[in-house]
Amino acid sequence: MWASYFPILYSNRKNVLWKVIDNSLCVFQKSTYSKVNEYEKNWSMAFLPMPFNYKAFENCVNLLCKLNKLNSVNVHNISNTDMDAIHSKINCDATFAADGKDYIYDVSCSKSLTGPDYKKIRYYVKHFERDYSPQVEKYDPSMYKECFKLTKDWMRRKLEKDDTILYKEHTKEMLKELWMFDDMFGIAVRVKGELVAFSLGGILLENRQTGTCIIRKTVDGMKGLSEFIDWNFYNYLPQKINYVNDGDDCMSPSLADYKMKWRPAKIQPIFKGTVEAQ
Repeated sequence: MWASYFPILYSNRKNVLWKVIDNSLCVFQKSTYSKVNEYEKNWSMAFLPMPFNYKAFENCVNLLCKLNKLNSVNVHNISNTDMDAIHSKINCDATFAADGKDYIYDVSCSKSLTGPDYKKIRYYVKHFERDYSPQVEKYDPSMYKECFKLTKDWMRRKLEKDDTILYKEHTKEMLKELWMFDDMFGIAVRVKGELVAFSLGGILLENRQTGTCIIRKTVDGMKGLSEFIDWNFYNYLPQKINYVNDGDDCMSPSLADYKMKWRPAKIQPIFKGTVEAQ
C-alpha cells in the first residue's frame, strides 16, 4: 500500500506516531489541515494495523476516541477487503466513503509504449524530445533545494486555480533525506541546465517486485514534459521491479484522466472509514 511506505511516514514524522499493540504495528497521524482551511488537531489511523489484528484495531479506535474526546475516529487507506473484515468481524458501527484510487502499472508496458493504446503518449514524448533536447539525470540529495522550489512554484499555481489542493510540508524533508533509504531512487529533467521536472520513488513490496512513485512535479507550459518524465521514470527503475503503484488521483478528474491514459493494469479503490468507539 502506497500510504504505508516508510519513507513517507518518516518524512511526516512530526505528525505521525506508531505503537505496537498486540503484535501489530499501529500508525496514527495528526491532521494539520482541512479542505476549508480550518486547522484540525484530531488523531486518526493512517491505515489498519499491520498485520491486521481485530483486538489491536478495537484498542486503537477506543484509544483515539478517548484522546480526541470524540465518539468516533477516522481510519484512512481502507480497501474493499478491509471493509468486509470490519463489517463481518468487528463489533462496532462503521461507515465508509470513497477517498481516491491507487493506480498500478505494468512496467514492461509503460517502458515499451507499444500498441495503439500508447499512441498519444509516444507522440508527446517525441514532441518534447524534439522541441527541448532534454537531459535526464539521476536524483542526488544536493538537488533538493531546486526540487523544493519547483514544488512550491507548482503548488502556488495550483492554489490559484483550486484552493482545496493542499501542500504538505514534509515534501521538503523527503527530498532532503532521500539518501537515507537504500531502496529509493529518482530522476530529474533539465532543459538548457534548468530543472524542469523531477520524479522520486522507491521499492514498495520487495517480494512482489512492486515499486512506487512518491513525488512528481513539473513546470508548466512544456508540451509533453509530463509524459516524458513518466516514461523515463519507468526506464530508470531497478530491474527487479515489475509493477509500479503510482498512488492515488486525489479525487481530481484531470489527474484521474491522466493516470488512465497510461493504461493501469489494476485500479485499487481506497476508502476512509468512520468507526464508532465500543
